[in-house]
Amino acid sequence: MTTPSATGSSDGLISASVGFEGANQLADVKLVQALLNLNPDAIGRLLSVDGKSGSKTIAAVKNISWLVARPAYPMDVSVQDAAQSHDSRRMR
Repeated sequence: MTTPSATGSSDGLISASVGFEGANQLADVKLVQALLNLNPDAIGRLLSVDGKSGSKTIAAVKNISWLVARPAYPMDVSVQDAAQSHDSRRMR
């Protein structure tokens, strides 16, 4: 396996956004793809490190973002309960 910096930017840093509506510069996308490939269980499959921000790369970015950003203890509240609570507070 190649190291992420060998397949992405020469300095190993991302210079612009990668993903849906991102700048998606070739070197940045390659670096992100290589980094995502370090944890294939989290993204579902290995990505081609080709610098193209296609549907598989965007889905992998979304998956890993969700895994990193999700709360440790999700609240047990349905969307409907939350909406009803919001509406009742607005009516007071």
